[in-house]
Amino acid sequence: IGDSEWLVTNANLFVTLSFQCGKELSSVEIFLNEAEERAKKWKTTTGFHNTRPLYQAILNLMGKANHPTLLEGEAISFTKEMTNERGRENVQLISRLQLYQIRVAYMFGDL
Repeated sequence: IGDSEWLVTNANLFVTLSFQCGKELSSVEIFLNEAEERAKKWKTTTGFHNTRPLYQAILNLMGKANHPTLLEGEAISFTKEMTNERGRENVQLISRLQLYQIRVAYMFGDL
């Protein structure tokens, strides 16, 4: 694994832990944007896609989504991703989609 792949891995871990520890959401969003730009520059965007469910959850919690209880918006579409992932066995992405979908629904009282 080269440096660019570790960037994606570490960015994913950092934003997940930052979110879990209650770091200010706007600073996590800024970090995600910067990390994604670097991932694009280094052509390692495939692994970065796994951060999309968390990114959309953050956008939802910041009021930047049309439907705060659904992971549907600028970063990712829960419905489209679940449809696309059927049969691909990307367990990490599917579990993140389900985790953050349940989480935002719970946080906005939609469970």
